[in-house]
Amino acid sequence: MIKIVEIIVFSMMIVLAVAAVSSMKLRRAIIYLGAFSLLSSFVYLFSNAPDLAIAEAVIGCTISVILLLTALKKYRIMTIYYVEDKDCEVSQKMGENFIEEMEQFLVAHEFEPQLVRTELDDESLHEQDKFDLLVVGVEKSINVYSASDNFNSEMIGKFIERTEEHKDILFISLTEETGYDG
Repeated sequence: MIKIVEIIVFSMMIVLAVAAVSSMKLRRAIIYLGAFSLLSSFVYLFSNAPDLAIAEAVIGCTISVILLLTALKKYRIMTIYYVEDKDCEVSQKMGENFIEEMEQFLVAHEFEPQLVRTELDDESLHEQDKFDLLVVGVEKSINVYSASDNFNSEMIGKFIERTEEHKDILFISLTEETGYDG
């Protein structure tokens, strides 16, 4: 009976380790590592080392996870992918001005903007789901997409709405339900 439980625990540890390493979101990776640490404390318990099990549960599972999540919360990065419309100078100028204003706005709100200029099409970027904001030049306007897990969509939407220069900018907040349909 104990051998079966140990095999299940070891299997779950392998799954959690792979999930933590392959996770695209740091918050999820931290949670996976916390669960991994909890399972490690059970392994110590099965190995008749209750003192190590308690230490692992307290330090590895709780304190480390809380410290990492707190540090992650303080270090706020906003990844902005920018896809220019090479055929339209109006869209390029609008995009450059918008990106500059957005970067200033984010810095004022204690974010670190990380701008990625790319020539990939917006559909493939939506499939990769690596952005917080996706700015796409479309003819004589700009579409700004906010990722489905971006908790700051409302703040960014208000920033775009309140500025007269942004009247030709369409802000689209993606949710898990709506997704992207091109």
